[in-house]
Amino acid sequence: MVNPSDFGEIMRRGTMERFLDDGSVIYTKGPWFEFIFGISHVSRMIIQNFLHYDELLMKSKERKTREDKSKQNLIDIIKSFYLLVNMHQAKCIIAFHSFISDCQKNDDLKEVMYKTHENGISVIDLMTVFTNKECDEYYWKTDGHWNNIGNFLISNETRKQINIE
Repeated sequence: MVNPSDFGEIMRRGTMERFLDDGSVIYTKGPWFEFIFGISHVSRMIIQNFLHYDELLMKSKERKTREDKSKQNLIDIIKSFYLLVNMHQAKCIIAFHSFISDCQKNDDLKEVMYKTHENGISVIDLMTVFTNKECDEYYWKTDGHWNNIGNFLISNETRKQINIE
């Protein structure tokens, strides 16, 4: 499953270069105040409102550059995964879904999904499940994950789209 958090993960932590041959992982180093940002809501407010960093600890210019690059990185990662799955003679289907916070707006994710499909990779578009519905009733109020009704709708849509292919 691919969702909007994958963009932030790539922007903040990097792509496949972070995984080393010895099994260890290295991450893109954050600013010196990352630790403080992580433990205090007051420091987050100061860092975001006065120093103008966002929730990923990036300034707007850096964020825009990384957002554009992260779309292509995600497409490349999906292609690599597709090749790996095919090498093992299995069928690869990539599902795309959104979060409650962006239930109606998923332009970047849709772009990646369309380009994935253009590359001949089967996709399941789960973003359409909640498009014309009131999103709040399909997610838990406390954590933003799908509730029983949301999971039911997602599983039905997945089943429908897999059976079509």
